[in-house]
Amino acid sequence: MRASKGPEASWTEDSVIFNGTIRRSGNSLIITVPSELAKRFLINEGQEVIIMGMTRKLFNFEGMIGIYLGNFKVRENIYGISFEIKVSKEGVGMEDFPFIQTIADKYGATGVALVKKDGKINVRMLFGCIREVILKPKTKEDIDKIVKELVYEAEKAGFSLENLKVFEEEVEWNNVDPALLARGPVKSSDRIRFYWEI
Repeated sequence: MRASKGPEASWTEDSVIFNGTIRRSGNSLIITVPSELAKRFLINEGQEVIIMGMTRKLFNFEGMIGIYLGNFKVRENIYGISFEIKVSKEGVGMEDFPFIQTIADKYGATGVALVKKDGKINVRMLFGCIREVILKPKTKEDIDKIVKELVYEAEKAGFSLENLKVFEEEVEWNNVDPALLARGPVKSSDRIRFYWEI
């Protein structure tokens, strides 16, 4: 099935196709899922799926048996750094604090947010591992190193960081292709949990 018609998002067929053979097991017929597909979709023995018959009639009547895996969900436990900077002028933005962007770029921050409130800029920097590519998960030691360099770069730029904290929070991702995780350095990390939800 190349694509379905209608307003909903189309299904996209993977480029690799395998030939299989239907076999008998007791009173059922079975087919083997090649290991390459199992790894690509991160599926496991005992996982529940929905099996449906599908038909298509163009010039010929065609049939297909679809195995619906569900929605792929990823829960990531990420580290973050939060702090405040006193400001004396209106309309300040990221360009006024180049050291923040420098640290974010150097250490692969997955999110940076600046919010002005009561004469201060509240900054949150997130260091997860899910971006366009999958990064190596950060350890607490990595974050401690980032904090030290952040403080050094801020002081060098003439800023003092107030209420500096390291925190952890869980983020749920619903749009990650399991193939990214299968190829990335996170499958055995305790910072990441992933599962199919029907």
